[in-house]
Amino acid sequence: MKPAETLLAALGLAGLAACASAPQTADQVIVGKWNCSANTPDGKISGPMTYHSDGTTTFVLTFDSIMEGTSVIIVADGSSVWEIPAEGKIREAIKSIEIRSAKMGGQDIPPSMLGDIEDSMVDAELSESSLEVSRSDMVLVDQEGTRTVCKR
Repeated sequence: MKPAETLLAALGLAGLAACASAPQTADQVIVGKWNCSANTPDGKISGPMTYHSDGTTTFVLTFDSIMEGTSVIIVADGSSVWEIPAEGKIREAIKSIEIRSAKMGGQDIPPSMLGDIEDSMVDAELSESSLEVSRSDMVLVDQEGTRTVCKR
């Protein structure tokens, strides 16, 4: 390699290193795919979530619970919106839910009941949670104290 090419290559690598080490804001770090789970008072929710740079999220979540002594498992696709109004905070609202499958006591929940379940899961208002995020870990704690832990 010629000396000029070596210098240009070194400058290019230095520039890349500077870009890689530039601090990112939480709304930049949050973008991407996460595997999340939360133990709520109603049961466990878990699954993959993808936070998009346009402030939307898509997900496939499994809700696993015991209601009145009977196992309930619901798998649903959905979307939400998110924003980071201040350092250490996130606001989110579920905009749509479509149930893929729903079982109670091992039996399918009747399709006539699924619409009511979906409607109860959609929330038009943004709810605020605390947010700790790094490149590989994210923890959200909502106002009721439910802790959601996400990993890449």
